[in-house]
Amino acid sequence: MIRFSHLNVLKWNLIALTGFTTLKSGETLEIVIAVVMYVGINCLPIFYGVLLYKKAEELKEEKTVKTIGTLYDGLRIDALPVPDRKSDFNKVWNYPAVFMYRRSLFIVITVALFDYPQLQFPAHQALSIVYIGYLCKSNLFESRLRQAVEVTSEFICILTCVIMQ
Repeated sequence: MIRFSHLNVLKWNLIALTGFTTLKSGETLEIVIAVVMYVGINCLPIFYGVLLYKKAEELKEEKTVKTIGTLYDGLRIDALPVPDRKSDFNKVWNYPAVFMYRRSLFIVITVALFDYPQLQFPAHQALSIVYIGYLCKSNLFESRLRQAVEVTSEFICILTCVIMQ
């Protein structure tokens, strides 16, 4: 379920936002469904963050890895704050929210600026630059190689946008 929601958040947001833009004012039920769907999808990262925070002590246990391990696979779980302990470490439990809300913002920008691609590209680039900054500063990943791959991937997205302009 967790991996499925991570992989499909783009599709769900696109479906919900497309519903907003194509429905007419008389189609109340469809508008309500689109709103509930959009709100529900965007509440998932909060749920995942709370789940990681509450289970901080159990994250290395095999049972926990099997059930919710996809939320923190490859991340430094030693950086998770324990609820009873103050921690200066980066909060890995924020990563699912940052990851999914960033994807949601891409969809919002794409749908809202559909008729203005000359504004879409700079907005997407700015979002990617902010995300690269987050990835570089956060020190979330267990290996530097994984961090380099994530940053390089974002940089390639920016280059693709520049080439497409």
